[in-house]
Amino acid sequence: MANLTPGDVIKQLQAGSHAGLYYLYGKDVAGVAAFTKRLIKKLDGDVQKYDGRDLDLEQLADAVGQYSMFAQTNVILINDPPAEDWSADRIQSFLKCLEDVPPSTVVICNVTGFDVCGGKKAPTPKHKKLIDFFGKHGVVCNFEAKTAAQLVKPMMERASRSGCSLSRQNAEQIAQLCLCDTMRIGNELDKLCAYAEGGEITGEAISMLVAREDSLNAFALARAVTARNGRAAMEALDILSQQRNEPVMLLSAITSAFLDLYRAKAAQAAGKHHEHVLEDFLYKGREFAVKNAFRDAGKSSLEQMRACILILRDTDAALKSTRLDGRILIEEAITRMLAVER
Repeated sequence: MANLTPGDVIKQLQAGSHAGLYYLYGKDVAGVAAFTKRLIKKLDGDVQKYDGRDLDLEQLADAVGQYSMFAQTNVILINDPPAEDWSADRIQSFLKCLEDVPPSTVVICNVTGFDVCGGKKAPTPKHKKLIDFFGKHGVVCNFEAKTAAQLVKPMMERASRSGCSLSRQNAEQIAQLCLCDTMRIGNELDKLCAYAEGGEITGEAISMLVAREDSLNAFALARAVTARNGRAAMEALDILSQQRNEPVMLLSAITSAFLDLYRAKAAQAAGKHHEHVLEDFLYKGREFAVKNAFRDAGKSSLEQMRACILILRDTDAALKSTRLDGRILIEEAITRMLAVER
């Protein structure tokens, strides 16, 4: 078929038709996850779920050919097929399983644990092979990251469904505080609606309840550094400085963000999933940090990450052993990190 928007897919389903194959990916991870649930609900069939990391191709081939005894549709969900870690032969075998999908079977591949583009503008060659196949034989949906302006309308509608009113200006403020992370926006809106108790979500309530978390701002700084965007890095530093006046604590927040990225990059290099990092490094309550790190770690190399962490280590030692202005030392560290080759 083609590359379609989520809205186009829903229209097809409402018209009584569906594709046999769906590939869902993009920067908006929460959007991918939410639409996957919506798609499965619309298909109203028996669902078999598979982890792409541990996918048994013989078992998959058998599942594709099965006919459901209790529903009209046999739905197969494959989460995070790691094409970049597969050999050419395995990719070919995987696609062969999907060449002749029966009319009663729908196979959904959704990517929520890594960036198929590897930090670039276009998908990596191996992931592109999967995407091209799904685009030819089914439907591909790319959930691109949304801007604050794009998020305003659905945020206002969500608040309205909860019996609350939310102005455009306040919705945009929430989106910016959450760095346009749709998953966190949803959580913050639920909290604000509960506080408003059916009334208006005010700017005062947002300032009180939606924290401008230094971990998010520190991550924005780290992301800007790895993307070699000096202006954005210094702007993020200004915001962090307003929250943490003590240079040692400020540097600690920045270092923590770089460690998140380094762990994600190392996990990707080892073929691990974001859930492994969540478990191994006890990120409970900070799942967004790991998902964001997995999304953006592809923009840099392990060597770049190591060099940046060493610069931060040296800066920490300087902060604790000299009387030099802490802000200047941190700015120097950011300048040095921006100069590190990817």
